[in-house]
Amino acid sequence: KRKMVADGDIEEDSEEIKAQARLAKRRRARDCEKLAGEIEEWATRIIKEGEEDGWKEVSCNKMMRGTLNPTERTKAYLKWMKDSRGDKANKDDDNEYP
Repeated sequence: KRKMVADGDIEEDSEEIKAQARLAKRRRARDCEKLAGEIEEWATRIIKEGEEDGWKEVSCNKMMRGTLNPTERTKAYLKWMKDSRGDKANKDDDNEYP
């Protein structure tokens, strides 16, 4: 990219700016990978829980059941729980969400 400066000269974007942009992009990617790892650990832990840990079986409506689950081999479960986002959660929020 180029930009015009006041005296009419054309100034090239510096390599330093490009390097900073690449560094910021890598930092964002690293943060995203860290978050993805935390989510995978949480999901693995929570999926191993059973009904005694708060999971409730939910029934689909008749039309959905007939279309998507005619043999009724698939079961759906729902769990109400507090905000599970760790340090990003609202500490003052004691509500439970599905």
